[in-house]
Amino acid sequence: PAAQPQPAESGRSITAAPILERSHCNQPLFAISSSIPAAPCQGIVHCTMPKTQMGFNYSQTREDVMEEISDRIKILRRNEATTYKIPDYLSAEWQRKLIDLTLAAHPDSESARQQAEGSSERSYINELWREKICEWCYQVVDHFDFSREVVAVALAYLDQYLATRTVNRRIFQLAAMTALYLAIRLYEPGKLRMASLIDLSRGYFVADHVSTMEESMLQ
Repeated sequence: PAAQPQPAESGRSITAAPILERSHCNQPLFAISSSIPAAPCQGIVHCTMPKTQMGFNYSQTREDVMEEISDRIKILRRNEATTYKIPDYLSAEWQRKLIDLTLAAHPDSESARQQAEGSSERSYINELWREKICEWCYQVVDHFDFSREVVAVALAYLDQYLATRTVNRRIFQLAAMTALYLAIRLYEPGKLRMASLIDLSRGYFVADHVSTMEESMLQ
């Protein structure tokens, strides 16, 4: 069979994952691309389910439809204000609260103890850390031509995780990389291998680290 044409390589460059310490490495990351041909069509499957079971109800009036839409919007807004609401976990007050809770539940927590003994607010995660991670996530999705909405999903995962526990800089970066990997697997399935993600960390993490963090974030 004739060879499949290969997609053109992106001209954008991408930096390696930022190490949130004083020294930064600006080594470029070489593009890793793969082309997976689509599975052949096995024929069209016709749905025989009655339309009333598929969510359609043609007996509804326009007023019924508008009322149903209004009810759904109310539920969504209520969930945003309760279930999906994320506190300002970057504030020093919230970070001290998390540290106290962690030390009470786990007195041997080295990370929480180090943060509690910190003499300045620099020992806490802050807006600068999140900004750097956000910029790096956009570099990754742009490099691989993924949807930029993936970054919004990844940061939502990251925010929900960090709002409930204390982390140091290393764990913060690992959580951010894992959140991005989860979002890519959900919205760009089969397009990024674990090995490629590990390469982004310049060997700072291994596959076991990402797998363990993934389990922790999904709990």
